[in-house]
Amino acid sequence: RSDNFDNDDDVKILYAGCSLTEGVGLPLEHTWSHFVNSFIGRDLSRKLKMYNIGYGGFSIDAIVRFTYLTVKNNILMPDIVLLLLPSITRNEILFRNEYGEMQTYHFISTFSNMNEPQLKVIHDNQIRSFLTTQRLHETFRNLLFLKEFLDARGIPFFFQTWDNSKLDFGKNKFLGFSDVLFTTGPKDLRQHHIPASMIFDFSGAEKHLPQPFKQNIGRDGMHPGPNSHWNFSNEFYQCLQKKDEFNKVFEKWKK
Repeated sequence: RSDNFDNDDDVKILYAGCSLTEGVGLPLEHTWSHFVNSFIGRDLSRKLKMYNIGYGGFSIDAIVRFTYLTVKNNILMPDIVLLLLPSITRNEILFRNEYGEMQTYHFISTFSNMNEPQLKVIHDNQIRSFLTTQRLHETFRNLLFLKEFLDARGIPFFFQTWDNSKLDFGKNKFLGFSDVLFTTGPKDLRQHHIPASMIFDFSGAEKHLPQPFKQNIGRDGMHPGPNSHWNFSNEFYQCLQKKDEFNKVFEKWKK
């Protein structure tokens, strides 16, 4: 769900994430990445191409890996990278299948019906061995690696997560993932964090939030609809405009 990559384009924004960035259950024009792209294009008075590597089921590991490979292999050398991260409970696992071939399994904790016995064993073992602090450290390590890689190429990046569910740190201590990123995550990452909220259930949302669309559920009945994407993107872009690194890139685009 992307335009063909064009390194000669004057404005190259790379969007990466999981199914919400891919836009599962939604027309492309109703996704958060498309809305942010259109807001920036509106302020530049031009239509922008959409460069999107979001893919359903991706973990943070996979999102960082795909972003890294896209830039490293010069598939697209973006001016800026924008990420929407999933839950830390997801994991990218490499294993050999029954034919001895390397295969990637994207572990999602809420999926329990595995057709392949080998995958079911991997899945069940992941659930039993999950440690919140360990997964947070892995997340911070991945994001810090991506930051250093992109910094070396002069490419700013910003990120947020759609998941602010409470993480169990034991001893009755629970913190939301987004809150952890913003308040207790590595200092070098906090300046790249965009504190916007993706609301899944608009029936319980505060009434002051705009609802420009008639429905707020994806066509698959599982993913959030266009109102959630629009409000998130609107808040995301407002926060983005307060970032000096973004404004430097924006001024370059204007020229």
